Amino acid sequence: MLKVNADVSFNKTSKKAAVAAIVCDVTRQIKGGDTLILKSSSASPAEAFAIQFGMTFAIKNGLSNVIFESDCLDVVNRVKSKIFSVWESASIEKDILNLLLSHPSFSLVYDPRACNRTTDWVAKGTLAECCPCDWTTFIPQGLKLLL
Repeated sequence: MLKVNADVSFNKTSKKAAVAAIVCDVTRQIKGGDTLILKSSSASPAEAFAIQFGMTFAIKNGLSNVIFESDCLDVVNRVKSKIFSVWESASIEKDILNLLLSHPSFSLVYDPRACNRTTDWVAKGTLAECCPCDWTTFIPQGLKLLL
């Protein structure tokens, strides 16, 4: 069983967002991950995109039996209830649902912010352009302290 934690750091002024996805095993060892900087109208679609980004990363890397974790309760609830009421993120949330339905070994859960400090650290560092490119191979000390 693997966990993919997805998170976003969003700058309201610049409308810039950094998404991060971290793959961990049951012992919380980092097994991979990725980041991306993008433009977003608000935090909600960026949060949804972070989950979709994590799922796409898992699929591209042939992962199965994956629990996807997000600290955005609103997005998780909309996907699980199949009620896509926020127009900015509705198409992304529908895609997340379709990915879950087409990959039966995937599941999506809410994970409080206190549990995703590592992904938050990577997303914030990426947005600030100070997260090393090789963070999954050579884990920075600040990130090691959060594991």
